[in-house]
Order: sequence, then C-alpha cells, then structure tokens
Amino acid sequence: MKKNTVPEPHPVDVFIGARIRERRQKLEWILIDLARKLKVSHQQIQKYELGTTRVSAGILFELSEILGVSVNYFYDGYEEPSDLQKDATIMATRTSPLRIALVEDDPSDEMLIREAISDSHKSASIHIFHNGEQILNFLKNKTGANRFPRPDVIFMDLSLPRLNGLSVLRTIKRDRSLQDIPIIILSSSINKKDMLESYKNFASGYIKKSFDFKEFREQIRDSINYWSTICLPHM
Repeated sequence: MKKNTVPEPHPVDVFIGARIRERRQKLEWILIDLARKLKVSHQQIQKYELGTTRVSAGILFELSEILGVSVNYFYDGYEEPSDLQKDATIMATRTSPLRIALVEDDPSDEMLIREAISDSHKSASIHIFHNGEQILNFLKNKTGANRFPRPDVIFMDLSLPRLNGLSVLRTIKRDRSLQDIPIIILSSSINKKDMLESYKNFASGYIKKSFDFKEFREQIRDSINYWSTICLPHM
C-alpha cells in the first residue's frame, strides 16, 4: 500500500499565511476571533496561516474586509524564490529538528512515544514534563527556558497530576503569545465528552491510548510525520 505523504506548502501560500497571522496579531485577535468572523473552524485558520491550505480568491476577499486591508496587502513584499532557494527551503524543512514537548506522567507511555519518534525517522528533539504546572511554567519562561526552545508541537496527556490536561489546554489557548502552538491530546478515556471538550478548547488533535501498543505508536508516529512536514511558524 502506498504511504500517504503531506505535500510541501507552496511558498506563496506560506507568505500569504504569514501576512494573515501578522495582521491578526496586530489586531490582537486570537485564532478563534478570526475563525468566528470568517465562520470557519480555528483549525482551518491555523492551516491558512501555516500555508498548508491554499486560500481561495473568495476567502481572501472576505479576509481583506474582515482584517481591514486590501487584497494586495497579502501579496505585498512577495518575491518568487529561485530554484536554488526552493531547494534550500525544502532541505531545511526536512532536516530542521521538530521541537516536541511531551507532557506525560506515565513512564510506559513516555517510552512508547519515544519509540514512535524513533520509528518516524524524523529529526526531533524532545523535552519531557510530568505535570501540568511544569509545562505552563516552562512556556511562561519561569523555568528551563534556556535548556529547550519554544516547542513546535505539544503532546499532552489528559489525566495529569496537579493540573489536568484540559485545564492546561485552556490556559495555553487563552494566552495570545502561546495559542498558536499545536496541542495533541493523549487520553485513555472512553468518554466521548473528553474528546469533544478537547476540540472545543482548540486542540489540534486527539489520540486515544489504545491497549494495542502498536496502534498507539503508529498514531503517534503519523502525527509526528505530519507536524514534521508542514511549515510551522517560527517564533
């Protein structure tokens, strides 16, 4: 069976996405603010801003009215990269390590996720946190900021000591300086409400901890492959 791959974002889509994000942040809006005005999900806005989904002419016109700019604003300053620059960009995307923050208090699950990262054959650096307070303190530069940079993606268990995953998710997504970081929720819960609450609070993904360790590792690996391939914002 042919393995699905995520196509490289086109440079113009990445540029337009950056311009959308720049204008949104200037207006001091979070993702959900723009999503509500455009009547789409916050995940869709995130895809536009990352350049992984092309913005149609109609949507671009709507965005120009919502953001109070002309359509030309989204293209101002764009220069078509040379073939050499394109090759360099692709190479950088493939070799730049994915910075992963893992918030997990179960040693066995931590080991499985580490193995999944190894299985993905992607260049990645990982920093482990064992409770909700640790990750929040880190993200707010209270502890450990010099040892590990801001993560590209966070994998977080739902059932954490001190502060549960849902509370941490809400706190991060309410912080304008942090809410763009994708958060993947990990949970052994069979309660559908937990998944709905996670997406309601703007999780970028939800992975159920299966008793089938192979299946769990494959889901983690596929998620890492995805976030390693798309163009993440650099902060």
